[in-house]
Amino acid sequence: MAKKLSKDERILKHDEHMLQASAFYEEKEYESAIECWQKALESMPDDDIALNNIGVAYYRLNDIEKCEAFLLKSLKISPDKTLTSANVAICLYNQEKYKESVKYYRKSISQHLQIYNVVYAFGDTFYTLGKFKEAAKYLQKSIDAGMEDTDIHILLIKCLLRLEKFDEIISVIDKIKITDKNFDKLKEFYTLALDGKKYTEKIKIKNKVTVNTLCEFIEIINKLNKENGITKETSSLPGCGALVFRGQQNKYFSLVPSLFRNKNFKDNEQNIIQDFDLKAQAYFEQEMEHFDKVDKIALMQHHGIPTRLLDFSESPLIALYFALENIVQKSYNAAPCVYALNLKAFKVNKDGCILPTKEVTSKQENEIFKHKKENCVFSPKLKNKRLTAQKGVFVLVNNEKEPLETFVDEKYLTKIEIPQEKAVSIKNELYNLGITPSFVYPDFMGLAEEIKNPRKFAQEETAKEEPNIDFESIYKSLQLVNGAARIGFNIENDDKDKPKDKD
Repeated sequence: MAKKLSKDERILKHDEHMLQASAFYEEKEYESAIECWQKALESMPDDDIALNNIGVAYYRLNDIEKCEAFLLKSLKISPDKTLTSANVAICLYNQEKYKESVKYYRKSISQHLQIYNVVYAFGDTFYTLGKFKEAAKYLQKSIDAGMEDTDIHILLIKCLLRLEKFDEIISVIDKIKITDKNFDKLKEFYTLALDGKKYTEKIKIKNKVTVNTLCEFIEIINKLNKENGITKETSSLPGCGALVFRGQQNKYFSLVPSLFRNKNFKDNEQNIIQDFDLKAQAYFEQEMEHFDKVDKIALMQHHGIPTRLLDFSESPLIALYFALENIVQKSYNAAPCVYALNLKAFKVNKDGCILPTKEVTSKQENEIFKHKKENCVFSPKLKNKRLTAQKGVFVLVNNEKEPLETFVDEKYLTKIEIPQEKAVSIKNELYNLGITPSFVYPDFMGLAEEIKNPRKFAQEETAKEEPNIDFESIYKSLQLVNGAARIGFNIENDDKDKPKDKD
């Protein structure tokens, strides 16, 4: 019969097992650590620290179910233990149980607002849930309490971007200590804030919607077609109200042709056209003297030469592809959108809407390109594989002082915005429908891009991303220490080489 241990002996045995467990844990021998903590629980079954640590060790072993179970047992014994509340929240976060994790973040944060990681994780959870206003509130509280870590400021900036509070972004950036490490990122945020501030102050678009899925996007397009009486039989007729589409990777960029974005280009427009006339012939099999004026300008635009044209497409899915083309999981400043433009915005058959270009007369050319009095849309006769695949059309803008949004009748222009957190998912849906690089760019370069990364979209979407939380060192202040045996471990991020940016 085993000898019954005295209270002091039980405590001594318990602490011995706790010390051994801590040593195993520090050596990342998590299974051995669990065995020792289990033995410690035989002496003191209600030891919340041991239960917490077993949960953390199971987290290390990727057994999230057991991790959660032991953490909750620990919390049941000591409901006010901030360390355990934070660990439960993180465990739930990693299972994408965001709403449940919020409850435990609230609990931990109420007692320890000064603890950076808890505050940051709480804000990060709200950000993931799309509750940007609430996330910004708690992050600002932590900054007001004296937190100076750049990661908190960066997450706050990302929330403020979603809320379009550009003055506040500029104010936050002005207070951050600039280093070589954060300079590029802060510069990009600062530029985006200035662009957004300028855009929102100057341009108010009445018809603006947000879509979260490809299905919602298609529903919006169908709704617009129906409202404008567009059918399959009428959509290609000039002036019928057909829609054309333009995808932009940044919704804060105005609809301004490349020629007008640079004063030097604008002042030398005729010289640019003349240079093209003189030097481009060697690159085309067909004699350029047979090219119409509109075709020459279209060729210039297609090859990146500054013109007064804006690229649109007859296909909404192609426009959506261009809006999302360079979006990746880590695009923390993404703000894609698609414009739907009703061709009724332009005059028909009177120096205005011209489809197809065979209707363009010499007189109209003079009016459009020389006197530059009217704006129009046209589809060039001279097309290559890319332009054909992209169903490209061009809007010729002759208003040099204002972006297209400001002088087109607002009832003819709709802006469809895609939230950054939904962009990769929609991009993946497009890929699954066959809107891929080789489809949009039907040449060797497009094929090469697709072969190089055949499932690029899907990989970005399905790869599970760890939370952007560094739980190392600062959480030490949450550990309730009563001798080395009483250390409570926290869930911390072991992957030191993982990028910290999450989006």
